Amino acid sequence: MPLFEVNVLHSFRMKYVIDAQCLEHAFDEVTMNQSGADKDAFDEISQKFLGDQIIDGREISTEEFVKICRNLQADKDELCAVHCESLIRKIDYNS
Repeated sequence: MPLFEVNVLHSFRMKYVIDAQCLEHAFDEVTMNQSGADKDAFDEISQKFLGDQIIDGREISTEEFVKICRNLQADKDELCAVHCESLIRKIDYNS
């Protein structure tokens, strides 16, 4: 069967409480300190899952899949499973 790459955006609402002089400073604190693995990052008081949105998809070959895995594993900004081949989801059409 063919392979399909499907890109999905998972949306969460995070809630923070910030002690600041003004709202703009609170916005800046969240923006500047929550953008990565920063030592100054802080925890949200709650989060709520808002849903999934399929962004796009396309049919890919096995060769393209192998190339995608290699590129993702080499990308320091991307979290990728070491053995992404084991993560291919197969639909069971017989049950």
